[in-house]
Amino acid sequence: KLDLAWKLRLLMCVDAKPTIISSEGLGLIAVGSQGGDCCIANSAGKALSRLNVNGKVEGEMSLLERKLNRDEVQKYILYVCSYDIQYPPDGNPQRFGYVNAFEMESTGGLKRLWQYALNGEIKNKPVVFSLLQYHRIVAGSYNGTIIYLDAITGKLLDKLGNGSLGGAIHADPIVIVEESQMKARAIVASSTWIGKVSCLCLDKELINVLWQIEISSPIYSTPVSDADSNVIFIFAIDGSMRLIDASNGKECWVKFIAKRPIFSSGCFVRTRDKTTIVFGSHDGFIRCVNIDGGIEWTFNTNAAILSTPLAVDNFKRLIIPTSAGAIYSLSSDTGLEDKEPLQLDGEIFSSPCAGIVIVKEPKSMLDAVTAAFTKYEFDPFI
Repeated sequence: KLDLAWKLRLLMCVDAKPTIISSEGLGLIAVGSQGGDCCIANSAGKALSRLNVNGKVEGEMSLLERKLNRDEVQKYILYVCSYDIQYPPDGNPQRFGYVNAFEMESTGGLKRLWQYALNGEIKNKPVVFSLLQYHRIVAGSYNGTIIYLDAITGKLLDKLGNGSLGGAIHADPIVIVEESQMKARAIVASSTWIGKVSCLCLDKELINVLWQIEISSPIYSTPVSDADSNVIFIFAIDGSMRLIDASNGKECWVKFIAKRPIFSSGCFVRTRDKTTIVFGSHDGFIRCVNIDGGIEWTFNTNAAILSTPLAVDNFKRLIIPTSAGAIYSLSSDTGLEDKEPLQLDGEIFSSPCAGIVIVKEPKSMLDAVTAAFTKYEFDPFI
């Protein structure tokens, strides 16, 4: 049976996936809420620090670890995006997005470093990566702009928008760094009815478009990249799943699999014999699909699934939360339940991370968030 180990209360409901910080044996958990509070907790669920940002947090946090030389103390910078909608006297709402950077101590303490602001909400994750010695951030906003920042200073290096990316960006960008670490590719998807997917080339300072395709359906699900075969899986709200050649954007195949929208992203399940991808949809089904688009198995949860499944135990099991507050444990090979599900008192919108799930409590905004921590899923701290 899945068991609840502890709960952690935040100011408001949580859509964000928690971030596990395990470097150097830290064993910390970072998560933000719609109340704008960013919380660092230890593995027992005790809050170590809390700090508020402008507006609401919906995306996962990112961590950068810095060590300039062998003798220097390890430094950590935590990044989180937030957004705010203001209503001035003239009645026209003003929408702002922010990328926030905090220095994090090994004890979980946070100190503000910088903030970058722009017009348009940012609801996704700030993706942090490195090109040689240069540390960079990519994030997308609801005004259809991708921003490219220096991760240390917060300086804007470049941006791309003005309708060229197809409109509002909800899904997290994904970044693939070349082996030489001289350049990277970013995959960005729009959540408008154009459904534009763009592949961008990032050097140390500039953004250039490599290719673009349109699928005529909004994309809220983060694309999934398989670097080994150089392909990208795209899920859309029309229930479709596509396999795209990452080198040129060519559509290899498209399958209309789900009967309702897909907000869940895909989770790879890799075994010696095959690779499959597992995802949920609003029709309540978890589907396991092979790389040719064929369905291996399905499981009906009878509730919409917005979160992304989590593969554990060397891909043998899947942890799947639903909007009805149930958390399922399934065999990744057969799709059969291997443990009794855990029922929590609220909707689950965020994705699990190493055994962490976040719950929306519908009855009270002050008692809105519960974090579930399953001991057997998060062995490093037992």
